Amino acid sequence: MRNDSENKNVFLYLTTFIIEAFAILISVLIFAAIMLFSESFFDYASIFATVSTAIGTFIASYYLSYKKGKRGILNGLIVGGITFLILIIVSFIVDDGAVTLNTIFRLIIILLSSFIGGILGVNKASNKKYI
Repeated sequence: MRNDSENKNVFLYLTTFIIEAFAILISVLIFAAIMLFSESFFDYASIFATVSTAIGTFIASYYLSYKKGKRGILNGLIVGGITFLILIIVSFIVDDGAVTLNTIFRLIIILLSSFIGGILGVNKASNKKYI
């Protein structure tokens, strides 16, 4: 049986990933609108998808670290790592994708954005001015 603290952590992580999903969805919708009105941007759809995911992981890591108030780097890396694993699994299921140099680039972008979001979230929560 879980205690109250563990239930709060599970709820916090679920809330974090729901917030991340909405942030990614809003980013994708904005980029889709840009691509709709400017036909030349269709060439950059993959980049827009990566940027949308980076925005979502940044916001989710910021939120999680702000709520927890500690371990921003670890929280950010957890959010980024789980997000990347989900994307890889979906990619293998939908597209029979393979790990390429582009996949490694996406991993770096996702981890960096979640890492920075985690650091900023902790600093905002504690009003500290250091990393």
